[in-house]
Amino acid sequence: MDFSFLALVGAVVALAAACLWQWHRYRKTVKKVAFLFNALDNGDYTFHFPEGGRLDDDHLLNASLNRVKDILRHARDEQKEREKYFELIIDSVDTGILVLDDSRGIVLRCNKAALRLLGRDAVTHISQVEDRLGSLSVREAYTTLKGRRVRILAMSDIKGELANQEIDSWVKLIRVLTHEIMNTITPIVSLSDTMLRQAGDGRREELEVINRTSRELIRFVENYRKFTHVPKPVPQLFYVKPFIERIVEAGRAADEAGMHGEHRRRASRPAGVCRRGAARQGAFQPAEERRRGYGGGRTRKRQGVHGRRRRGNNRRN
Repeated sequence: MDFSFLALVGAVVALAAACLWQWHRYRKTVKKVAFLFNALDNGDYTFHFPEGGRLDDDHLLNASLNRVKDILRHARDEQKEREKYFELIIDSVDTGILVLDDSRGIVLRCNKAALRLLGRDAVTHISQVEDRLGSLSVREAYTTLKGRRVRILAMSDIKGELANQEIDSWVKLIRVLTHEIMNTITPIVSLSDTMLRQAGDGRREELEVINRTSRELIRFVENYRKFTHVPKPVPQLFYVKPFIERIVEAGRAADEAGMHGEHRRRASRPAGVCRRGAARQGAFQPAEERRRGYGGGRTRKRQGVHGRRRRGNNRRN
């Protein structure tokens, strides 16, 4: 009987110890899971549960919790990349976008186009830009974000768009007009040339007026085409020595007219690639203008001196 009692007591004690150990493991597991959720809720993904425990159950639990953390971190990183992608798209469009808290009027998000259209470096409240919104074309939309009602404003400068469309229309119209003018005037010039060769003295003056006026109109249209269609620059390789020699020749003429300058000759090797005509014009134009200015003044002075000498000689004779 004593042996049975002791066995019963031992069994009760063992059961109590097992229950206590299981309770301790349960509490430890609950603390780990609670720690996991608290860290994730605070945006902390730097923790790591050790996976080298002595018990297989601890190893499996810690590995499972680390896997849950990795899955959630991967989802967070993908969401951040997606947000950056959409932010880049929003900042790339020409339409201004403002996202507001509808109840308080606080600006939650705005893109670069909105700041440009509103003429501000930053916008924090809708009251700062209400006056400016009246001059823009604005469209509104409403949605719910994190339990709050938000208002989305899409704005655009319709005046600028209309001005650009008007300019494009004028350019197209002018192209059509110049084309039609050339098609109309060219036969007149050709016919007037033929009639001038065959006409007598009676109608020659009228035909010359028609021919001259038509050619002047064609010349005007061609000059306008050249002015509106800037030719594409063609870079060319040129050498420095011949280029400087031409500048020196122009400088000598300018020195005779009152200009003085210095130059240094360099080795005969390529100076680089550029548009040759533009380089020549940029180098020669200032010297040429100064030479003309000084030369013209001296020429007039010399003519005046020679004129006075001639008048004096005539009086003596």
